[in-house]
Amino acid sequence: MWFNYASDKPFGQMAIITLVLILTSRYFILGTEKGTHLFADIQDFAFGLHGLNSTSAPALIAVRNHIVSNYINQEKIFRIHVICTGLAWGLMPFQLWASFRKSDYNRHKQLGWFILSVLAIGMITSFWIARPIRDIEEAGGMTTEFGFYGMAIATSFCAIMGVIKIKQGKIEEHRNWMVRAYGTMWGAFFWFRIGMVVFLPLVPKRYNHGLGLISNLSWMVGWMGADVALSLSPLKKGKVKAVVAAGDAGELKKKDE
Repeated sequence: MWFNYASDKPFGQMAIITLVLILTSRYFILGTEKGTHLFADIQDFAFGLHGLNSTSAPALIAVRNHIVSNYINQEKIFRIHVICTGLAWGLMPFQLWASFRKSDYNRHKQLGWFILSVLAIGMITSFWIARPIRDIEEAGGMTTEFGFYGMAIATSFCAIMGVIKIKQGKIEEHRNWMVRAYGTMWGAFFWFRIGMVVFLPLVPKRYNHGLGLISNLSWMVGWMGADVALSLSPLKKGKVKAVVAAGDAGELKKKDE
């Protein structure tokens, strides 16, 4: 499955992440301002399909102006954020890829610490980037701001729990928490932007907290998607079958007695 975050062969996800990262490189090839306008143009096109423009929906121009000015005013922090989160998200599938992981556990450990380090930098810088949107009521204000904080906190929490579990020697729980961290990355880095383009135009014009709603729901969707994937994973099914088999064996033993 392309969006099975617990997959041992996440090749489809690798392809999507690679494409997204190639598109994200526009901030360094075209520059921050032109790169930001490119995404805003795509978003405006989506709004145009719904018959909306800056006149019929004033929030459009407010959100666009804020995003562009915010990224330019904090260009160094923004670029560090993009590089670090991009590295963490792009490398995470290799940690879940079973054959790659099992071929060298020492590499798995070293790569894990590297991912955790760049993820920490990416999440810390996100707080600086998120703060200014508090003053833009048309973009959801504090509702959106706290949604961005939620992305960073949820991703960090899951990753930290993964570290705690491996330190305790609980390998399966370590994997589960890291899958959740990976899922929240998808929610924060991918589904949030898809939601902006697809769902934001559907929000009532007088409702200013559409972006805030999407930012809060995106990381939750990623986390829930991870838990669904874990519940359907072959490893989980195998354990359930083993428990059932053990139960059946116990019942047969009782009957024989």
